Amino acid sequence: MTINVTPIPRLIDLATPAWTLGTANAAGSAVTAVASDATLLAFDTTLPAAVGSAATGSAVTAARRDHVHAGITSATLLTYVMNGTRTASAGAGTQAITGANFAPAGAIAFGTKDGTPLMASWGFADDADASKELNVSSASGNYNINTSKFIEVGDGAGNYLNCTVTMEDDGVELTWAKGGTGQNTNWTIIMFGVGTA
Repeated sequence: MTINVTPIPRLIDLATPAWTLGTANAAGSAVTAVASDATLLAFDTTLPAAVGSAATGSAVTAARRDHVHAGITSATLLTYVMNGTRTASAGAGTQAITGANFAPAGAIAFGTKDGTPLMASWGFADDADASKELNVSSASGNYNINTSKFIEVGDGAGNYLNCTVTMEDDGVELTWAKGGTGQNTNWTIIMFGVGTA
């Protein structure tokens, strides 16, 4: 004869879920029960980081589907144009070009010299202060590319003014060098960057 024994029901203490998101499955070791209407932690309230360099991350919770990353709002291409001169008598030294009200990400320069032969110079620089310059002389009709200058004008006889450029918080700084008696130089510089208007 078989006797069936029915266990007497008893209350079970329910535990708070401790499940987490991870990169691999794991069996776990707890022997407690969880209610079917328990809330599972999947999201947190941390504001997502701004857009930046790629990274795998280490958070054990996920961002919500409608989360928003911080970034530049109303992004605008900022520009500032400045005209000026550098005289041969001023020669070597630094010349601050300020008033942009933003830190330039790059700059373009146009330079000419007074008198003959005519010479024109075009310079380009980035936010790492690396620059290249192209100049053309009416004396020879030839052009010259200089990979370390921003503006350069001369007379072909060793008399010149040239400069390098450094990006600053409010514009640029030109560092001039002089050869021989130098050359009076007229310049226009266009600074540009991205920011909020």
